Amino acid sequence: MLSKLLYKVFKLPNLMNMEISTPKNYKAILIFIHGIGVSRLMWSRVEREFKKDCQIIKVDLLGFGDSKASEWLKYSLEDQARSLFLTLFKNNKLINFKPVIIVGHSMGTLVATEFASRYKPLVSELVLISPPIYLRRSNLKEKFLRSSYQTMLNNDQLLATAFKIGKIFYGYTSTMKPRSRQAFAKSLRTAIIKQDTFAKLATLKIPAHIIYGVLDPLIVADNFLPLRDINDNITIESTLAMHQVRYFLAKKAIKRLKTILKK
Repeated sequence: MLSKLLYKVFKLPNLMNMEISTPKNYKAILIFIHGIGVSRLMWSRVEREFKKDCQIIKVDLLGFGDSKASEWLKYSLEDQARSLFLTLFKNNKLINFKPVIIVGHSMGTLVATEFASRYKPLVSELVLISPPIYLRRSNLKEKFLRSSYQTMLNNDQLLATAFKIGKIFYGYTSTMKPRSRQAFAKSLRTAIIKQDTFAKLATLKIPAHIIYGVLDPLIVADNFLPLRDINDNITIESTLAMHQVRYFLAKKAIKRLKTILKK
């Protein structure tokens, strides 16, 4: 009841589940944010490359992994970014004298951008893997994706089927319990469909590196080029991959992070 009241009155969401690994004499902090339907466990392929040199912070987004799912949350990008801020504050991770690099995947890239936009002094650089950045324009692929998402949201059985397919092809680890399914549906509606990530990336003053797979069915690569034209801080890399952070995407992300850490 108190949590719900704090959320309604002060917009303070639940805290996230967080896992922290801190080696001696680390030179940077890497914060890993997963996408919709999965958890912090998806990052093993990338994080193991940096455990000796970086403090690793992995979070479970609200409603996923081991973070609490609450029916009164909107699961918006604002909710997720505020929760990340509060969770870092509670764990004494806000004041740092080391570079802070946020690595996001899929919906996690939207959360990372929201966080960097809201709390500018706290973030040094972004690495955005498979970002589903949509512009609400006439691009055929984007129109198809938006229509498909809306159809799923209007049909519980179709949403459940899509979730099962996601478990097979995209590694969804969340359960289909009512609150988890609600978190998934609300995240799809408020964080992915109703996003303003393009506008926030366009004005971001820190480096942001977009990495995507040319075979990814869930992203609209045509939306990336205008961003780079608008903002010189943005770089774009592609590789032969689909949506998940598997071999080629992981390899690209690792290479980019190593380049950043050499600065």
